[in-house]
Amino acid sequence: MLLTITKYEQDKIIQALQVLADEYGKCADHCVTRLSDGFRDDERAIRNLEFRIANLTERVDDQEMNLEIGKFLAKGQKINAIKYVRQQRGWGLKGAKDYVDKQPGYEPPPSLASTSGDRFFEDLD
Repeated sequence: MLLTITKYEQDKIIQALQVLADEYGKCADHCVTRLSDGFRDDERAIRNLEFRIANLTERVDDQEMNLEIGKFLAKGQKINAIKYVRQQRGWGLKGAKDYVDKQPGYEPPPSLASTSGDRFFEDLD
């Protein structure tokens, strides 16, 4: 027995296969997106775990930590000082920054709102 397909039926089959291919493409895109999101989540979890493991090391006392912070600040390495405090105490960024800012001898860099900036605008008048 021979199966005979009309032109209309052929067109319908081709159309159905195209719809199926489109849906397959959408499904594949969705899977790739989910996998890449999962990899990013895994990367964040690994970094968090590394940070927590690093903080399990023996911590120094306040006096020794303050000396080390002073060394960083003397070299103009405020960011490294903040990182050091975060590592030693497990604090967040704001807490560590505030601690470093309160260290004796720390001078914040001049801001744009300083008097030298005002003199610039006076010269323009």
